Order: sequence, then structure tokens, then C-alpha cells
Amino acid sequence: GLEDEKDLLEDLDQALKAAHPPSGSHN
Repeated sequence: GLEDEKDLLEDLDQALKAAHPPSGSHN
């Protein structure tokens, strides 16, 4: 349900952050 979708979104967010960590120039 919604909980599963929220979990997926969180996983995606973590994956995105891992793919391109904050470099500093782009905040």
C-alpha cells in the first residue's frame, strides 16, 4: 500500500544520493 510506496521512494532517494553525492557547488 502507501507504506510500500513510501519505502520505495525512500530507497530511490537514497540511491540518487549515492549516485551523485553533494559536491558543494550545487546545493
